[in-house]
Amino acid sequence: MKDPIKEFYERHYAKLELTSHMLRRIKLTEEAIEKFAKNKESILEIGCGTGENLSYYVNKFHFKNAYCVEIASSADAEIRKKGITPFILDVNVSKIPLGDASIDVVIFEEVIEHLYNSDLIISEIKRVLKKGGILILSTPNLSSWINRLVLLLGYQPFSHDVSFLGGFGRLKFKDQTNGHIKSFTLKAMLDYLKYFGFNVVEIRGVEADGLSGFLTKIDKVFSRIPSLASHMFIVAENS
Repeated sequence: MKDPIKEFYERHYAKLELTSHMLRRIKLTEEAIEKFAKNKESILEIGCGTGENLSYYVNKFHFKNAYCVEIASSADAEIRKKGITPFILDVNVSKIPLGDASIDVVIFEEVIEHLYNSDLIISEIKRVLKKGGILILSTPNLSSWINRLVLLLGYQPFSHDVSFLGGFGRLKFKDQTNGHIKSFTLKAMLDYLKYFGFNVVEIRGVEADGLSGFLTKIDKVFSRIPSLASHMFIVAENS
């Protein structure tokens, strides 16, 4: 029997086009590596797609060892072409086949909201990171200004889907969903990371994609306030 969740990611996330939101995250990730993890040797990305972004970081910062965890098996060949070692698995149920304290940097961006068992992957990230290693994480913000507004009006928040079949309860219905099944406020995420023994060293806000006109301008203003931004961007140290 085919796995509907795996099929969803094969269709929608194995190959993604760059958006303004993604470009902003790439810039923030560059800055985080430059500031907290320059001249390190090993990097792992959870949910790397075809490895485009990871390959860019590897070449820019000269990482010697690069690994990627990805659920979409269709991305395997493309990842290998870039000299990255792929692990095709579902992080909801599978552990990462890497040794303890073997990785300097883990990139975990826009993935945790897709997981029903994030406890396993966070504990695995904790395990494979070296002491003092860096986790770079981003995810939609449940308590963003736009989510607060649409919730007040009785609509489903943008950060959380109720089905893979469509955007039920949204301000504007779309057949395709984002596949988000878990949402964090900034406070919840900070508490969550602290529970697993991470020390947060930087918090930034990131604008959303999909807004237009004056909403885009408002979103850019609120991105300066991480607790109200559409997405949160967090750098944490494995303490």
